[in-house]
Amino acid sequence: THQARVDGRDFLYEIVANGRNCIDVDKFDYLARDMENLFGGKKGFDCSRLWHYNRVIGNEICYHTSVTGDIYEMFQQRYYMHKQIYNHRKGKAVEYMICDALLLADKELGISSSTESPERFQYMTDHIVKTIECSTSAALGPARAIIRRIRTRHLYEFVDEYLVPADLMNHIPK
Repeated sequence: THQARVDGRDFLYEIVANGRNCIDVDKFDYLARDMENLFGGKKGFDCSRLWHYNRVIGNEICYHTSVTGDIYEMFQQRYYMHKQIYNHRKGKAVEYMICDALLLADKELGISSSTESPERFQYMTDHIVKTIECSTSAALGPARAIIRRIRTRHLYEFVDEYLVPADLMNHIPK
């Protein structure tokens, strides 16, 4: 067991990944980053009031009633981002295409095996897409073609979806 769990400091885990109420710095970070990257200077959720108006009570991070509106705003912004941005059909197409490009480039660039080495993994940033795009390697040709399609907006098209009844799920190969 983790020492923090033993010595009664469970609230420390709530800072990064709060399973109790989902108010954590991970959410603060991705909302701020994505709002800035997508909308520039448009004001997004401001987490600073939550930092100033909280206390640890009974080994849990608790928030003052004066920040209820801020908490509501955070969840409202998260809902908006998931509804309008993260699950947008064009965004999903780009996501699937990047995944396909990375899978095609994996053998040549050792992307998946990099997780076994912190020294190598630290270099697996968004720049990997540019590495594939600028490469002249024939082995990276198919991955490069997918990235070119993204750049020229020749995205995957949504064809159809089908909800499989629960009783037929065991007939679908894993």
